[in-house]
Amino acid sequence: MNAIIEKTNRILPFGLKAQKIIPFFIASKLVGFACFVIFMTYR
Repeated sequence: MNAIIEKTNRILPFGLKAQKIIPFFIASKLVGFACFVIFMTYR
């Protein structure tokens, strides 16, 4: 997790932007995982 924060801080000039974007990354990972599980169960 800290590595992701450091990478986003290097890309973005402000750390506040990284803190706002991190929950979006977590939500996208959860949605992608849920879609993958649904795809595997109904395949």
